[in-house]
Amino acid sequence: MIGHDGAHYLAEALKINSCVTMIKLGDNTIGDEGTAHFAEALKVNSSLTTVNLRNNKIGQKGAVHLAEALQTNSSVLTIDLCSNEIGDQGAAHLAEALQMNSSVTTIDLSHNQIGAEGARHLAEALKINSHVTAINLRGNTIGDDGALHLAKALKINSSVQNINLCFNEIARDGALHLVEAIRSNSSIANVGHCWTPPELADCLPDHLTHCVCQVLSKIIKKPEDPFPAELTADTRAFLKKHKQILAWDGNSWDFRGNSIGSEGSRHLAEALKINSSVKSIEFGYSSLDSESAYYLAEALKSNSSVTWIDFRCNRLGADGARHLADGLMVNSSVKSINLSGNAIGDQGLCHLVEALKINSCITDICLSNNGIGTEGACRLAEVLKCNASVTTIDLGDNSLGTDGLWALHKVLLKRPELTIYDFEIMHFQKDISRGNEVIQHFIHGSTTWSLTQVQGVNEYIALILVGFDMRSTLQYNSLVSHALRRQLPDFETTTVFDWARKHRSRREILEYYCKQLDLWF
Repeated sequence: MIGHDGAHYLAEALKINSCVTMIKLGDNTIGDEGTAHFAEALKVNSSLTTVNLRNNKIGQKGAVHLAEALQTNSSVLTIDLCSNEIGDQGAAHLAEALQMNSSVTTIDLSHNQIGAEGARHLAEALKINSHVTAINLRGNTIGDDGALHLAKALKINSSVQNINLCFNEIARDGALHLVEAIRSNSSIANVGHCWTPPELADCLPDHLTHCVCQVLSKIIKKPEDPFPAELTADTRAFLKKHKQILAWDGNSWDFRGNSIGSEGSRHLAEALKINSSVKSIEFGYSSLDSESAYYLAEALKSNSSVTWIDFRCNRLGADGARHLADGLMVNSSVKSINLSGNAIGDQGLCHLVEALKINSCITDICLSNNGIGTEGACRLAEVLKCNASVTTIDLGDNSLGTDGLWALHKVLLKRPELTIYDFEIMHFQKDISRGNEVIQHFIHGSTTWSLTQVQGVNEYIALILVGFDMRSTLQYNSLVSHALRRQLPDFETTTVFDWARKHRSRREILEYYCKQLDLWF
């Protein structure tokens, strides 16, 4: 880990070195003091073209030092300040430098606590700067006001081709302002898809809110269809003419982190019904509800290209799961679906189970953090006995209960190719493994076991072992009967008693119990 002292030594070397063109100091702790040393080197160095200082605890003071250096430096083309703490004031200083700098073409200010005020300063810089072609503001809080400032700048600026504004709390009004800016700016080549320079590893596809979703869905559906009334005639004409400019990557739609809601989902669903190129869709953290799930599920009934869909952390609930289940009963292309964090519960999982009885295409399902309990786990275990396509399931952060874990464990014994990600399952299987060891000792030995001696062994096995050695006592009735009743509600305990009296072999009796409980040993 490089701190400010290490940065000082590197800076001194860079003042002399004239060969190094790229320096990557990301994920260190150089801070404002180390940044000051580095900035001094940039004032005299003329070979560096790429500077990576992401995640270095750089604040406003560090931004001031870098801004001063960029006013005189003429070699740096790309600067990455992602995941620092420069804030609005730091952005203001960097914006001032960009008004004078004529070399920087790509700048990453994502995840820097920049709000509407910082966006205003950067917008003012973009009105003057004619060299920046890509700017990443992902993961800040510029909101609608910040989007308005940037939209005004983009109407004037003719150099910016790629801008990333995802996860910025931009809603309908901000989206409309940006659409108007796109109409005026013919240099923006990527709106729905943000180009990723090699130096900007964190630059991901741009995200649009439901109003822009509406525009894009109309373009993809039919260019001659009417556009929203909120858009001017010139904008509508522009969008029709430049539909390819606004079309996002044909293989992936990424709308994470925006308030798409049910209205945006409806328009996207209409586009999805006739789109035949998109392969993956990401709707995580997008304020989707059960109504949204209905629209998208209807689209999945006719779409045959989507193979991967991500609904994580929305508000689909049990009703949303029901709608998606209806769609998946018909769909034959989706292979992977992420429904984590949607509070679908046992009821929602039961709906999905019905779909899995019919669907033979899905291979991966993520159901973590959904309030799933014993009932849902048992129903899922039942369908996994006959569904051979599902190979991976994530059930983490649920409360499956002992009976649910036992049911899933029995499926895993019969389907070794199936993987279930869940800490409870892992611990449960360890308990079973320990229980099998105990059984082997029990079969061949003469030890009398007690609950204390088999602590850590699965409760069913422990009860059977203890019950066997206490078969002549009253405890036998309560312990073994309890174990068998939990697994075999219709099994008559007296049948076991009668059978046990006729046999003396410890192995025969134990094998019989384990067979009834579907145990392997």
